[in-house]
Amino acid sequence: MNRMVQQFQNLKSNQEDNPPTMETEKKINERMTKMKEMIRRARKMEDLMDYESLSLFPDVRLPPNFKIPTLDKFDGTGCLKSHLKIYMRATQPLGATDEVLIQMFQNTLIRVAFRLFLNLDDARARSWEDIWQEFHKQ
Repeated sequence: MNRMVQQFQNLKSNQEDNPPTMETEKKINERMTKMKEMIRRARKMEDLMDYESLSLFPDVRLPPNFKIPTLDKFDGTGCLKSHLKIYMRATQPLGATDEVLIQMFQNTLIRVAFRLFLNLDDARARSWEDIWQEFHKQ
C-alpha cells in the first residue's frame, strides 16, 4: 500500500512540473480506480475474517478436567447412528454441554462427513439436536 502512495505522490509531483495532458490524466484516473478497488477488496477481506463468525459458540469453555476422548473417526460411509451413540456415550458423562458437544463433534469426522458438517447452515444449527438432525438429513 505504501508503494501505491509513493507512486501517486510521484505522479502528483510530475504533474506539477509538467502540465497534465489528457493521456496523463487518464493514467492517473486509471491508477486511482485500481487503488480504490484494491482498498475496497482489502476492507472486504477484513470483514470476512471476523473471529466471531468462525465458531458456532465462541464463548463455550470445556468443563474443568475435561479430556477429549479418543474415538474412531466417521467418514460418512458407516452407520451415523452408531457413531452418534458412541460419541454421546463417551462425552456426556464427562460433563459436556450441548455447546461442547457441537464444538467437539467435528473432531470425530473426516472426509465427506467433515465437509458436510462444515457446510451445515449455522443459522439452523443452534443446538446439539439441530446439528445431529441436520447432519442426519445429509
